[in-house]
Amino acid sequence: ANPTSSPMLSPSESPVVTIITPVPSPAPTICEERMKWHPDEKFSVCINDFDYPPEWNNPNVENNYFYESLEECCKGVFGTPECPYIDVCNPTANPTSSPTLSPSESPVVT
Repeated sequence: ANPTSSPMLSPSESPVVTIITPVPSPAPTICEERMKWHPDEKFSVCINDFDYPPEWNNPNVENNYFYESLEECCKGVFGTPECPYIDVCNPTANPTSSPTLSPSESPVVT
């Protein structure tokens, strides 16, 4: 477009350029919907992260490792409705009830 030789003193009545606003993307899926519960590689806790052996994604075996809920994972892995777990979607869900005043001499697994 060619510029005018003299600027207009008042704004035009309608926009010169049509602005198209993109449609917003859907809201991100919440953590609990994306994550499946599974044992860690040592089978010591149930956890809902993406850190597991790639062979567990095999359709022939994935039902042996992945669960829809923590309770299902505990029952499937440990045979009880409650078990040690790590919830990456809610990292403070299982805080230490009474922290020690000084560090332990060796790692403590809860």
